Amino acid sequence: MIMKVGKANTKKEGWKLRQKDSSWGYAVAHIIPFVWIYYAASRRTITPFLYIFIGSLIIGFVAPEEVSNAFAILATPFLAKAGISQAKKYGALKIKELKIDQ
Repeated sequence: MIMKVGKANTKKEGWKLRQKDSSWGYAVAHIIPFVWIYYAASRRTITPFLYIFIGSLIIGFVAPEEVSNAFAILATPFLAKAGISQAKKYGALKIKELKIDQ
């Protein structure tokens, strides 16, 4: 049984939805709990989550303990934006490679 999540139920539709993400809206929204789950399910990508997770892990090791949480929260939109941009590039490449109409 295949479930539809959000608007994207296939990889192709997820790639197309990624192309619409051009601003900071979802990047900033990643601060809100569980938004990343919706984004990952509807766009068929975990790239922004991985960018946030690995970036926060590095911040946790490098920053002083007292400010590491604050730095990680402040870095979340920037890390998410980088992940969204990377996922968008990959989606555009796949659309072009498979000659899918947008």
